[in-house]
Amino acid sequence: MRLLAFIVFAASALSGYAQGAPAVNGGAMSDAKIYVHSMRNGPAFKKAGSAVDVKNGSMLDAANLTIECGPGQYAMLIFSNRGTVMVAENSSLTIDVVEHAPILKTQMKWDDEPASSSARMRLNYGDVYFVSPIPRPTSTFVLETDFGTIDAQNRKFYVSQGKEELKIALADGRMTFKSLDGMSDFIKSNQVATVRKEGEKYSLKLEGLPRLALEKLNGEFSKCALVMKSVDFYIDEAGNMRARRVIPRSVATVSAKGEMSK
Repeated sequence: MRLLAFIVFAASALSGYAQGAPAVNGGAMSDAKIYVHSMRNGPAFKKAGSAVDVKNGSMLDAANLTIECGPGQYAMLIFSNRGTVMVAENSSLTIDVVEHAPILKTQMKWDDEPASSSARMRLNYGDVYFVSPIPRPTSTFVLETDFGTIDAQNRKFYVSQGKEELKIALADGRMTFKSLDGMSDFIKSNQVATVRKEGEKYSLKLEGLPRLALEKLNGEFSKCALVMKSVDFYIDEAGNMRARRVIPRSVATVSAKGEMSK
């Protein structure tokens, strides 16, 4: 399994602001927003097939959005329910729909997912890393691939899709994989699943994550988690959802007097 290294500057001193749609006050699900935290070398963003002009700090509707990263490119994205995805180079991810229940002001900084959510995405090819707050029991997350469907209830996982095989590494949580021929199996924390097509059938092999591979994965997940903490979603007085960059305490510097700077 190919693991890619990225350097993400989560402690940027520059603050970016983006304005989204008015928050919904009822109990029904509403479409999520997606905040572009950082990207490298201009990956392509397409909305329902049409190119979208995106820069760091942009906030977009999440539905029907495709991110395509070529050689030397990547994109780090955060949803308004604080789930984070890193799209690696030579990778493409389509977000069909992400929606969540209304989020109250008092829920914005919780370690748990702030509201129940439902997400469906498709990995077209390549590598993606997902990190989220502790999910609510009623939340759903489905990732479709060329080999089958991942139904996840977890916080940290990595998926790599090539022409010959699909690899799924789960560091925290649980998920079910169902292949295109109907075979299904459970994947547990600290397991890696390798899926291959053999004729008209699919095979799935489950193994424990080797310690060194898990350490490398945790390094990437830590970067995603740090980025997740470096964006503050909030609802302004007019009821609009906004996002701004902040400096997490975990990367705050220590002054000569030993005081923590903010």
